[in-house]
Amino acid sequence: MRREDMVFNLDGKLPEDELFDLSEYVYAITKKDWICGTDYNSNIQMVAIFEIIDRAEYGLMDEKDNLDFPYIVESSVFAHPKFFSKKFMDSFAEKDVIEDNGGKYPIYYALYDAYMYMGGIHVNSETVQSAHKCDIETEVVVKDGKFRHFKTFEDAEKYIKEIYVPNMQAIMGLIGFYLDRHWNMIGTTGWDSIYTMTQGKDLFMPALDRMKEEMKWRKEEGNE
Repeated sequence: MRREDMVFNLDGKLPEDELFDLSEYVYAITKKDWICGTDYNSNIQMVAIFEIIDRAEYGLMDEKDNLDFPYIVESSVFAHPKFFSKKFMDSFAEKDVIEDNGGKYPIYYALYDAYMYMGGIHVNSETVQSAHKCDIETEVVVKDGKFRHFKTFEDAEKYIKEIYVPNMQAIMGLIGFYLDRHWNMIGTTGWDSIYTMTQGKDLFMPALDRMKEEMKWRKEEGNE
């Protein structure tokens, strides 16, 4: 079966309102009222994804880091798989997985494969002033933002469940603000990522087009 001929019949449903595993170190949660709106769909449901990373294992620590707190949690948001476009799924889907599941694409696999292929839209869960408490020892580092480090995998997992999941409700309430942000040097935004996931559009071309328009405008302004 050629990739371009693949038909994506998503199988199963993601749980609502409860944290679930995508892998041993990646967790996700979605709610019906977590939505963003675009010019073509005003009700795109969103998923929050939390990935626990051992910085020591991946060589991401240096001499300035506290070796007692090697774990971090990367928080991001993603479109719900039921809103994925065929063109987007064409780019990451594994035909063996679909063939092994009778021609269907398990929705958990679709979300995880998409996340591993593209990465989520980063949001910092520490930007929320949480009313919740968690009785574990953590290290807070403030450098170009506020970040939290954990001693163990279990501590990070507990903090996700008790603090970051509740915090995500506030983030989703301001999701447009987070999607407006640029996440690379050319100006790609979270909205560009959403358009890629849901319409299969090129991820970087919109930012490049905006740069060209701005350069054109500046040139015209300079000639006046």
